[in-house]
Amino acid sequence: MFCKNCGNQLADNAKFCKFCGAKIQQKTGNTPLTETNGENKKIKVENTVATKPSSVDHNVQEYSIPKAKKKGVGKIVIFVILVALLWGMIGFAAVKIYGVITNKGENQEYSVIEEDDDDMTEESEDEEEENDAEENDKEDKTEDGKDIVNDVTETNHLESAAVVENAMEDSEDEMNIHTYQIVRENVSWSEAYIRAKEAGGYLVRINTPEEMEYILEQIYREGQEDGIYWLSGMRASNSSDYFWVDENGMFLSDVLNNSEFWLPGEPSLRDDSTNLDENVMNMFYVKKQGRFVWNDTVDNVLEIVSSYEGKICYIIEFDN
Repeated sequence: MFCKNCGNQLADNAKFCKFCGAKIQQKTGNTPLTETNGENKKIKVENTVATKPSSVDHNVQEYSIPKAKKKGVGKIVIFVILVALLWGMIGFAAVKIYGVITNKGENQEYSVIEEDDDDMTEESEDEEEENDAEENDKEDKTEDGKDIVNDVTETNHLESAAVVENAMEDSEDEMNIHTYQIVRENVSWSEAYIRAKEAGGYLVRINTPEEMEYILEQIYREGQEDGIYWLSGMRASNSSDYFWVDENGMFLSDVLNNSEFWLPGEPSLRDDSTNLDENVMNMFYVKKQGRFVWNDTVDNVLEIVSSYEGKICYIIEFDN
C-alpha cells in the first residue's frame, strides 16, 4: 500500500509512514476495490502513481537541482584557474626569452661600438702620422731662400699675442680702478709720502709697463715733463733691495731692482760724490736716454742738487 500523505509505498501492515511519519489507517473486511474490482484497483493504482510523481518532482526541485548546479560551477572555476595558470606560464616564458634576446642584442651593439672606437683611434693615429709627415716636409722646403714658417712657430706667435693682450686687459682694468694726481711742491720723499696719505691716497706704485705709459701720458698732457717725481719705492738700511711701500709703511712683496725702467748703473745705493746713502726712489726724464728713468737718491734731494728747486713733484695714486 502507499502513504496518502507522501505517496511512498509502505508495507501492508504499516501503521505509520516511515518516510513522512503520517498515521496509516488500516481497512477492515473485504476490499472490493483492491481484490474483486480490477477496474477500480487499476484506477486506484493509477491515482496513487499519479500522486507519487508530484511528490517526487517536488523533492527533486528542492534538493537535487541545486546540487547539480553547484557541481557545474566548481568545474568552471577550476577550468578558469587552470587556463590562467597556463597563460601565466606562457607569459613568463615569453618574457625570459625576450630578455635573453634583448641582452644579446645590447651586448652585440656595445661590442660593435668598441670595435668602431678602435677603428676610429687607428684612423686618428694614421692621420696624425700623416700630418706630422706633412709638417716635416714643410720645414724642409724653402721658397726664395727663406724657410717657410711652420705651424709650431705660428702657434707660438699666437700664444705670445694672447699673453700680451691679456696683460693689456689687466692694465686697462687697473687703469679703470686707479686715478692719479700730479703735485708740484718742493718737499722731501718723507713729506711727499705723508701728504699723499693725508690726501686720501698713497705715493704712486707703478706695477706694469702699461701703467707706466698711462702715467707718462698724463705727465705730458699736463705739461709736467720737466718734473723730478717722487715714487713710493724704498729700501731698508740693511738691504739692497727696493720695494714699493704701501700707505701703512709696509714693504710690498715684489723686488724692483731688476726693472727695465732704471737708469743704467742704478740703483747705486750710495752717492759717491756726496758720500751719502741713497734709500728712496725718484723718476725724471733723461735726454740721452730719450725716456723717463728710475733712480735712487737721498730723502731730501734738494740738499745735494739745488737745481731741482721748483721741479720737485710727486704723484698721488687713488683707488676708485
